[in-house]
Amino acid sequence: DNGLYLSLILRPKIPASESVSITVACAVAVLEAIEALTNIKCSIKWVNDIFINDKKACGILTEGALNVETGCFDYAILGIGINVTPPKNGFAPEIENIATSIYESKAPNGLKSALCALVVDRFLHYYKSIENKSYIASYRAHSNLIGKSVEVYRGNEVINGVVSDIDDNARLILKTEQGEIAFGSGEARVRKNEH
Repeated sequence: DNGLYLSLILRPKIPASESVSITVACAVAVLEAIEALTNIKCSIKWVNDIFINDKKACGILTEGALNVETGCFDYAILGIGINVTPPKNGFAPEIENIATSIYESKAPNGLKSALCALVVDRFLHYYKSIENKSYIASYRAHSNLIGKSVEVYRGNEVINGVVSDIDDNARLILKTEQGEIAFGSGEARVRKNEH
């Protein structure tokens, strides 16, 4: 198998409205684990993707069961998918220009196990005091969008601007002609003429 895929079942004690912090803490944990074990530099594409050389190597997704009485999750499932090596026949044509893997061919023996252990270890380090947001400075420092011209997709709306920051709640701060807008979710794409 070419990837490392894992799911963690969590019982977060934070409001569901702050659940993005789970995804963000995990992104930092994955980045730190890959860099520590491979010396390969990574970046984070807001909100939940790890990039290597401007291509996606890892995706993270958090889903949960909301308790409407408390406003918290009864549980949340954190899913992580990391491309360790390319698929045997290469990436599908529709994603070959945007997907990558940590290694171009074979990974060192034991790498997947070590990566799994370190990702979980780093994530639990942040998760145990998630409300402190100790991961946010690293998340911001590894962002590959700050300073870039982007299009942010939110529903049917497309908003153009320059990413000026990522705030302490992991919201993307976009400088537009109408002023600054903070996005808690959505998809941001670097404008074609930017790299």
